[in-house]
Amino acid sequence: MANTFKFGNENWAVKDGKVLAYNDENNAFKPLPFTFARSSSATRVDNEGLIKTTDSGFARIDFLNNTSGHLLLEPSSTNLFDYSEDFSQWVNIRTTDALSSISSPSGSANVYKIVPTTDNNTHRIDKVVTLTDSNTYSLSFFAKKGEYNCIRASIGKTSVTGDIVSFNLDTGVKTETGTIASSSMVEFSNGWFRCSFTAAASTADRVVIGLGNDDTYSFAGDGSSGIFLWGAMIEEQEFSTSYIATTGSTVTRAADTCNSAGNSSVFNDSEGVLYAEIASLAENVGSNKKFSISSGASSNSVTFSYRSTNNQIQALVKSGGTTTFNKTTIISPAVTNFFKIAIKYKTDDCALFVNGTKVATDTSATVPSGLNTLNFDRGDGGQDYIGKVKNIQVYNTALTDAELIELTS
Repeated sequence: MANTFKFGNENWAVKDGKVLAYNDENNAFKPLPFTFARSSSATRVDNEGLIKTTDSGFARIDFLNNTSGHLLLEPSSTNLFDYSEDFSQWVNIRTTDALSSISSPSGSANVYKIVPTTDNNTHRIDKVVTLTDSNTYSLSFFAKKGEYNCIRASIGKTSVTGDIVSFNLDTGVKTETGTIASSSMVEFSNGWFRCSFTAAASTADRVVIGLGNDDTYSFAGDGSSGIFLWGAMIEEQEFSTSYIATTGSTVTRAADTCNSAGNSSVFNDSEGVLYAEIASLAENVGSNKKFSISSGASSNSVTFSYRSTNNQIQALVKSGGTTTFNKTTIISPAVTNFFKIAIKYKTDDCALFVNGTKVATDTSATVPSGLNTLNFDRGDGGQDYIGKVKNIQVYNTALTDAELIELTS
């Protein structure tokens, strides 16, 4: 048994246009780099928990909610807000705004405090943005409690009504009302939360954020107490992606691609194991988001794929254009958590292992030929993988069940 390819697992080396694999046997990085591309800058969370900008052409090793780091691969997306951090550009409805002295999630001092007036009523801020009625959008913003601790938001409304999500900045609990595709509260350092949700837009071309306290949203403020906001995004996207800063116009982040590592001496045609520790960006990122060992064509490949059913994954083995192993399973509690998978391929002996359990087998499979590269796509440049990648390993022999259970546990 030989572990012929290792990538990540707390050992990261990033260069312009390259990401390197690591060899534990000699404590060195293999000269088998992935070719990486992204034609714009992008943000990541560094190992101190701060949002930082990464230049174009450089892969992002992101440390959000883990100390090991993971490669972050995202699709292209556009922040439709023209001012992501300047909340003086929003319309105040029984509120005032002013710059505060506290630090943002990026470490900068450009945080706005939104303060309800003394009116005994609801209090909110509105931002005009062009939306297409019934299209799906993902709204996200960073919020930190001040003297008040609750916030709620809606997309395409003239007030905070209908399809809304409320976020309690004390408890970290979110409450959905109406038809919401998904929502989340992600905790950052120093009391910040990234609040986000996905829903279909209604008829108004605006986003509305309301302020509250202890889950009450109609009250008389004292004119000085409030909540801190930073970093707002609205994307025509099925899920929220990494933060995109804007200062006067919309900004598009280009897609990440990472492909073409390895060679024919690394991958064994007759048998082997493809192992990964990964997480999805959402419970459903749509089907055909894949990574694979292949011959440079999807017709001979060992492939992992997210499916269009929430939290469902798929393992595929193709030989000469024929699918010889095709198994799906549901990840619990959700694919947005890191999970461990292993696809074993060998003539008449293919299997799928997930989180220490053997979930599928096939005793009549044939294996691919000409395996020579590992790609974060289906093997021929199509259907790019999107998600978080903590660890990839390839073995040139088919491991035993006991070894695969231990590997994925």
